[in-house]
Amino acid sequence: MVALVIVLTLSVVVIFYIFIIPFTLLQGFYLTLFHLLFGHWLLIMIVFNYFMGVFTHPGRPPQGMLPEVVSMCKKCIAPKPPRTHHCSVCNMCVLKMDHHCPWLNNCVGHYNHRYFVMFCVFMWVGSAYVAITSFPLFIDQFRNEEPRFQPLKFWIVNLSLDLALIEPLFKESPPDVMLLASNFSDVVVVSTTHLLASVCN
Repeated sequence: MVALVIVLTLSVVVIFYIFIIPFTLLQGFYLTLFHLLFGHWLLIMIVFNYFMGVFTHPGRPPQGMLPEVVSMCKKCIAPKPPRTHHCSVCNMCVLKMDHHCPWLNNCVGHYNHRYFVMFCVFMWVGSAYVAITSFPLFIDQFRNEEPRFQPLKFWIVNLSLDLALIEPLFKESPPDVMLLASNFSDVVVVSTTHLLASVCN
């Protein structure tokens, strides 16, 4: 999955350099300069937050005596502080575990949750930026008898990939932002729901 993230990000960058920058050059130097600066800033933010999310350890419970222990992990045979859960993929307990992310190939926990959320936000903004910025080029392709750029089949495929990325991120963002603002995670909400359902029945 990490390779897929890199390929999708590179495809957006290639589209940006091959189609959008030459098209904006026809519209003016300052507009092109703005797109170059903003586009590179977005790319740096996406790459930085992605690699920090991948390479930052999500966090383990400290060894030894803990001031507050909720339960014992049955798999690690170790005490678990509050909001610590065992990841079956990583085979370890993770502090404030949100989920195991196949895109990061890592758990999202206490130390890398911020990088994961910022990666999702900047990836969404970057995909929307490329789709919106290239819309005049899309219109030019279908309205003019002699379009300025001929090889747009690759661009149209990439636009559909961008929109496919934007839609699920937009659908999932409001609940995740609400959980983040209330200092909860997906795992805590699911486990609390299961606990309440078992108590009520």
